[in-house]
Amino acid sequence: MAKIYVSNIKRIMLGVLTISCLLLLALPAMAADGDGTGGGKGEPLSLVSSNPYDGQQDVALPLLITMTYSKNVVNMMVSENNLKCFSLYAADGSMVPIDVIMADDQIEPEKKNDVSLKPLQDLKHNTAYTVKVSSALKSKSGVTLAGDLTVNFITAKDSTVTEPAVSGTITPQSTVDQSPANVKTETPPGAVEPQVAQAGKSDQGGADTGSAVAPGNSPAASTSDNTKDTGAGSQSGETGKPAGVNESELPLDKPNAGLTWAIVIAGLAIVVAAGYALSRRKK
Repeated sequence: MAKIYVSNIKRIMLGVLTISCLLLLALPAMAADGDGTGGGKGEPLSLVSSNPYDGQQDVALPLLITMTYSKNVVNMMVSENNLKCFSLYAADGSMVPIDVIMADDQIEPEKKNDVSLKPLQDLKHNTAYTVKVSSALKSKSGVTLAGDLTVNFITAKDSTVTEPAVSGTITPQSTVDQSPANVKTETPPGAVEPQVAQAGKSDQGGADTGSAVAPGNSPAASTSDNTKDTGAGSQSGETGKPAGVNESELPLDKPNAGLTWAIVIAGLAIVVAAGYALSRRKK
């Protein structure tokens, strides 16, 4: 009897241990097979987080909008309804086409609460946008949002466009005509300003007289020839003196200082020698 009793006890304990192991293995499968409410059907559906968040500024582009909810919103039982609950609007009220991206909760159960919105056209820089989610958004458990919700954000400025820096106003200086006709050359004091003689032009009327009077008989031509000869003679006769310059203003040649001292020393030596000779004669 004792042996039979001990054998039954062992069988019972083995059975309990087997059942406990089976329950432990079944618990994860039962949890994965839940409705995704995360707290029961009595809790309403709500937005947990979003990127960008509501009121965010300087949002970088390009942008993929992601939203995480408190319950499973991608299950095949509600996904068709939920695809119609999202929209994106620009600040001017125009609708921006989007692609609503939902994962398969059977393949990726960790993404059962996530929804992504991909704009189908490039968003503008430094522009306000609004994501609108309808209150018809439903979870797998059948609960919906308490009301419509919005997520507002502003995109960043275009970093490739730089505004030119204003360092001040530059006032242009007055332009001075530096042509030879307008440049006045200063004449040294006492010098005679050269005059330009125009051949064939009369001093009074400026008319061409060369065609009316023969060159050999023209008094003006004779005067001009005499003037040229005189000028040439003055330049050849006075060597080293520029024409039209006062002689009193020319610098005088200074004697060589070394030669002057040599003459003085030689004179002193002669005087000393003469004095010495006289003194010898007196003795």
